[in-house]
Amino acid sequence: MGTLTTKITENFTGLNGLEKTTTTLSLTGIDLVSKRIMTATTTETAILKFQPEEEWGTFIVDDVRYLRITNQDATNYVWLTFRNQSSSEFAVKLGAGQTFYLNGDPTTGHDNIFVANTTNVDVAAGSDTLSVTALANTASCQIEIYLASVVS
Repeated sequence: MGTLTTKITENFTGLNGLEKTTTTLSLTGIDLVSKRIMTATTTETAILKFQPEEEWGTFIVDDVRYLRITNQDATNYVWLTFRNQSSSEFAVKLGAGQTFYLNGDPTTGHDNIFVANTTNVDVAAGSDTLSVTALANTASCQIEIYLASVVS
């Protein structure tokens, strides 16, 4: 088991000089990190799949503690769509050079962290992330996926 430590630093230089903020997150008990570069094309494509149990090509939803997706393209944006087991979804536009973070619960991972509804959102009725897809807007983009999980 290991510890994953992430730091996000924001620097702003304005009329009053430099303002700097750093946020650090340390996740203990991490057994697996997965880093991969993928191509997001102009056809929506699954980039991540989650299941309740171990299955080839998927991650165990309860074990995922950290997820980062970075658009490495210098020009084009990518749509990331997150779906749950009820086929509810939300989408995030990830601009050129931008990063999206999705942290799991410290004890239950991505289990019950997803709420989406067309009318009233019931936060008590969370559900599991089932899949993530990517769709590039104009031309294919390289995206980097970094995921950390425990082994249950």
